[in-house]
Amino acid sequence: MIDLEPVLARTARLRGMTAHRIRIREDGVLTFLLSHTDDQRWTVWIYSNAWRVESATKVFATARALNGRRLQGVDIELPSLDTTFRFSTRALRVFPVTAREETQSWQQWSLRSPDGEVWDIGPGTTWAIR
Repeated sequence: MIDLEPVLARTARLRGMTAHRIRIREDGVLTFLLSHTDDQRWTVWIYSNAWRVESATKVFATARALNGRRLQGVDIELPSLDTTFRFSTRALRVFPVTAREETQSWQQWSLRSPDGEVWDIGPGTTWAIR
């Protein structure tokens, strides 16, 4: 079974950070920054085209609904690596599917720390540090 403890420990450091600079690039990748007001920025890339932003009562038509929201935690489910970024009153859910060719070469999402270390989640049930 995959050991997610290092990933969960890394994402736990993001609690309390605020999401900003949310955008969808021309290639369909969702990106946003997480930071404290006086802290260095962490970058999140969502490569999976299957994601949604939701609250307890509705689904939002845009990821910008997360702008300015404080991250409360990141949940990753085994074995699929479905990931939920939990924000105050909203959540970003990432599903491990892709419409891209060569699915084994595409991670589902990545996290870049201020020191340049990148954690890749996926493809499949794998994760790696680069």
